[in-house]
Amino acid sequence: MKTAETKVHPFLPLHSDDALKEVSMDITKTFANYKGSMVLNHIDFNYQINYKPANEASFMVSTKAILYAYDYDDKFIMPRFNFSANNISDYSKLNALPYNSAFWNNNTEFCLNDLKSRNQLFFNDPATITSKRIFAPNETFKKGLLEYPYITWNGSRISFHEFEGQQKQFQDQSKSLAMDMYDLNVKLFVDVNTIADTVNIMTAAVFDPYKSYYKFPVTNASLCFINIYFDLVEIERRELDTELQKSDRSDIVVQTLYDSRMAKIEAMKLKYFRETERGNNQAGITKWNQVVVDKIGINNIVVFNPFGK
Repeated sequence: MKTAETKVHPFLPLHSDDALKEVSMDITKTFANYKGSMVLNHIDFNYQINYKPANEASFMVSTKAILYAYDYDDKFIMPRFNFSANNISDYSKLNALPYNSAFWNNNTEFCLNDLKSRNQLFFNDPATITSKRIFAPNETFKKGLLEYPYITWNGSRISFHEFEGQQKQFQDQSKSLAMDMYDLNVKLFVDVNTIADTVNIMTAAVFDPYKSYYKFPVTNASLCFINIYFDLVEIERRELDTELQKSDRSDIVVQTLYDSRMAKIEAMKLKYFRETERGNNQAGITKWNQVVVDKIGINNIVVFNPFGK
């Protein structure tokens, strides 16, 4: 299929004031006979876009890509991770899923070996926008491409920033139930892949910004409360990882252990919320903080000083 200057295409400009003046596409599909049936072999994509930034001259953007199907007999199992909303963009999903180096380092079907060094130089160039940089603050996007990206637990502390008018909203909603004013959502990510006859398992704890909110004033106590919860889910992640590594790693066992751990996290969350009162219950926060100190060695009370001592 070849079309020039089409009005129907799947592209959008980066900014609302920009425009796509012309979009041309050349798409080729090939099929192969596999066990008596016709199956997809590969799709070649060639795009050319005349991009017009606001108040700047237009320029041409050309992209070539290939989608190649192979290994028809092996079942590919998607990572266990529940996206909260159906309208989350592909960029957000790319940000949500942790990079699995074991998978990509052992799947080289698409490598162009003669260009590998040049491709690596391009990928590592500071001027190249990649999935590793697109979400980070830069000169164009002061807060990164997404204001609220998914966050994978790595030991760093996280913070909720008050949005404009949050104090007034809190006053207006002060009579609402506390449970309607905040929620924290951390999910477990599990990816299982067979690599060279070995079943490789990768896990991560991921903070979901689309299901987490905090409408109370942000204080040291609330930041301590938020970070302790993230740490508690990381502890559960480590325990799940240990269980998975010791298991037979079959699909049904992995799913059973995953579901059981997520149910345990939900029960722990309700208890933690009840006992800590968003960080305002000193005894409760001290109790749960000690769990984190004992398990992973992070003392959030020392970091945030929630009691002002």
